Amino acid sequence: MRKRTYRARVWLDDQEYRAYRSAVKQSGLTQETFLRQLITGYVPRPAPPMDYHRMIRELNSIGNNLNQIAAVANSNGYINIEEYRKAVAYLRRVLSEIQTAIALPERR
Repeated sequence: MRKRTYRARVWLDDQEYRAYRSAVKQSGLTQETFLRQLITGYVPRPAPPMDYHRMIRELNSIGNNLNQIAAVANSNGYINIEEYRKAVAYLRRVLSEIQTAIALPERR
């Protein structure tokens, strides 16, 4: 059974249709998802550059390394836990800021 039971149709002139198709293409979303975001009060952003995904993977790798360092240090008993927690919190904050700035839709 379909989750959405209503279908909406709209007529556009040439200029409106070109602008709509261009915005959808830039966002990397489907036409339906693009319109749903607009309806719910979000302005879809252009799709992030290819480097974005590489940067996120790299930052996640840094986070994994921090976790491994912490595991080893905890077993050996010589780590400054407070400094480690600050580093992890900073990493998470940076990841969140990157995702917010590049990928998440913007509230109107």
